[in-house]
Amino acid sequence: MKRSIATAHRRWPAWLLLLAASALSTPAFAQAGTCNGNPTARINPATQTVPERTHGQPTLVTLNGSGSTPSANLGFSWVQTAGTPVTLNNPNTATPTFSAPDVGPGGETLTFRLTVNCGTRTDTATTHINITDVVLNLPPTAVAVAVPDSVDEGEVVILDGSGSSDPDGDPLTYAWTQILGTPVVIQNANSAIAGFTAPDVGMAGETLQFRLTVSDGTLTGIDDVEVNVVWVNAPPVAIAVCPHSVAEGQQATLDGSLSYDLDDGIASYAWNQLNGPPLVVNISDDPAQFVFVAPQLGYQQLGVLPFELTVTDFQDAFTTDECEVQILDITPPAIAVPADITAEATSAAGASVGFSVTAQDAVDDAEPYEIGASGCAPPSGSVFPLGETTVACSAEDSAGNQASASFKVTVVDTTPPAIDVPDPITAEATSASGAEVSFTVSATDLVSGNVPVDCLPSSGSTFPLGTTTVECSASDAAGNGADASFDVTVVDTTPPVIDPMDDILGVEATGPAGAVVHYTAPATSDIVDGAGVATCLPASGSTFALGSTVVTCTASDAAGNAASPVSFNVHVVDTTPPVIDPMDDILGVEATGPDGAVVHYTAPATSDIVDGAGVATCLPASGSTFALGSTVVTCTASDAAGNAASPVSFNVQVVDTTPPVIDPVADIAVVSESGSQAVVEYATPNAIDLVDGPVPVSCSPSSGSSFGMGDTTVTCQAEDSRGNQASRSFTVTVSYHFAGFFKPVENGKTNAVRAGSAIPLKFSLGGNQGLDIFAPGHPRSTVMACTGSTGEEVAETVTAGNSSLNYDATLDQYVYVWKSERSWRGCRLLTVKLKDGSVHTAMFEFR
Repeated sequence: MKRSIATAHRRWPAWLLLLAASALSTPAFAQAGTCNGNPTARINPATQTVPERTHGQPTLVTLNGSGSTPSANLGFSWVQTAGTPVTLNNPNTATPTFSAPDVGPGGETLTFRLTVNCGTRTDTATTHINITDVVLNLPPTAVAVAVPDSVDEGEVVILDGSGSSDPDGDPLTYAWTQILGTPVVIQNANSAIAGFTAPDVGMAGETLQFRLTVSDGTLTGIDDVEVNVVWVNAPPVAIAVCPHSVAEGQQATLDGSLSYDLDDGIASYAWNQLNGPPLVVNISDDPAQFVFVAPQLGYQQLGVLPFELTVTDFQDAFTTDECEVQILDITPPAIAVPADITAEATSAAGASVGFSVTAQDAVDDAEPYEIGASGCAPPSGSVFPLGETTVACSAEDSAGNQASASFKVTVVDTTPPAIDVPDPITAEATSASGAEVSFTVSATDLVSGNVPVDCLPSSGSTFPLGTTTVECSASDAAGNGADASFDVTVVDTTPPVIDPMDDILGVEATGPAGAVVHYTAPATSDIVDGAGVATCLPASGSTFALGSTVVTCTASDAAGNAASPVSFNVHVVDTTPPVIDPMDDILGVEATGPDGAVVHYTAPATSDIVDGAGVATCLPASGSTFALGSTVVTCTASDAAGNAASPVSFNVQVVDTTPPVIDPVADIAVVSESGSQAVVEYATPNAIDLVDGPVPVSCSPSSGSSFGMGDTTVTCQAEDSRGNQASRSFTVTVSYHFAGFFKPVENGKTNAVRAGSAIPLKFSLGGNQGLDIFAPGHPRSTVMACTGSTGEEVAETVTAGNSSLNYDATLDQYVYVWKSERSWRGCRLLTVKLKDGSVHTAMFEFR
């Protein structure tokens, strides 16, 4: 694309046009000699069109006003009135010149005005110069840069042509091509910024060369750039190949022969087992193939063995690869069976035989385990018949490996029958000959069942007094014999009999020891010895204690047989209740809290015929908390026999005569803002009553009331539910904000004043407090002794008249005009007491 070499079009600024207009009104002329007549300005040609450049240089333009009349002695003045400013050469001549400026593609018109004069008369003419654009096209400049310009294999290189330019400012297109070296793929080859990945090169490296071609659409520019690619050793590629699985004890080959290196070859191989157990031993340091025998698996070993192959080239670069070998479990479990067993028959069916069979697998089991009922046939605990039986056992591990073992069980019968004889028999004699005794004897064999038994003496025989042994025998079908015996003893053990006795009831106690009781002992009878009298304890006439006493009567015959004792009860009772002493009422106990008061008293004494002196039990008990009002206390007592005394009662009266207590309140001081009063807020105090707890408090004046100047007493009152009243007060003080007298009066000094003058006393009370601010009788003055130290004379006075007070709202101050008397000579003290009770003074010397 072509471009104009002209600069941007510029317009005349307003200030320059104003200068031009000024020049028109007062042009500068160059004139020689005398001119007569009316001048006429003429420009030839009236309009020109010229190129901005001629032969590469700005075009020289001539403005021609030489055709103006009269032809002699005219004055000339040229000015530019529009367009890009130019410099006029010889503007006060008929033919000035200027150099054409650079213009835009559309060209530009410059306007010039000629003024001619003849004496005092002038005339003007205007010409337009059209400047046309002269178009040129220059070739672009290509700038190729590689970043970086030296790289390792595989690195990315940026080809940067963004520094290229076109002197005409035309847009550029870009094209990157490779002109030397191993071919690469240029990314974004038609962009200012391109790139490529450095290729693999030989160990000596390689230089690649690239060319950038830029074009403005017509002309082109080229630039070449070189990139040095440095060889980088590529590590070898490790490829580890392992068999998927191998059985215990079999050979397995680890194969790394498929590994390769693209540069300088493989220098070494190294196999390494990554973890275990089991562990493979004797791994060689440098075999492409390694052969090992699969080890036996141990407890809970999964058998997955990972191996790592490390392949190293001659530049010491290396890579690794991994593979796994599964060791297969082919070892069956080990079964432990007992030695052959001989068992004694326990029935005709044979015998139940228990046994223990264990199995342990090297992989599955840390300890041997019982095979259990399903592992052996017949299983443990089965009934084995008489004779020999083979037991077959088997086990299988989780890998399906099976094992088996067996042993024999033989059942025999060598047990004789068992004779069942009675325990020793004792029979009571029924005559001098003794007694007839019957018994039952049987025999049982584990295999033959019930078998007959022979006994001497036989059942039903008469056995004499004393002990006789009975002998018995039996045999089973296998010829196993058995013997047994037992004793029969005949005795005389019948005791005599004691007559029964009735209980003796309801004997009233006569004292703490009980009462004396008399009775008749019972008779006895024996089939051998006849009648008699029993012996009883305690004996008749003894003192029997309170309660029931057992009297036991005994007897024995000549053979020493003791009769069954006969007993009866003697019952001594206590039915007389105790007596409780009377009690007086307890009145007027002051409450110590909402629950009342703790009251202590002495319980009344008691007396009982049997138990003697005692103390009654009272409720509520002494030390209890008694509620407000009257509470009935009831005292009771019982003796040891449970006889209850007639209750005794008395009253406990608790009263509340203590008023509540109101919290103290600090006095309050406030400063009035206006109106000689102040609204005061305060917190109503709390009141606590011993019985009622918190009670309401009322105060007067109430919080939020308007308080007048000075002191006001606030009284707070409280009353409990029983009418006990309490009161407490505090003071609210309202005062003015008085900061001293203002000029002309000086505070703390004696003010010099002419007698008879009116003196303005100025002061502020912090706002408009009204005019009723003075205490009665104030202000007032009293004669005082002069100190001899007097300040400057008060220069500010007011028109004499009666004393007066007013408030100046603008200055927020009071002015009290104090009228002095002409007769006053010497010193006086002016005292101003305000309604808030404060007193303020000023000292004056009247002259």
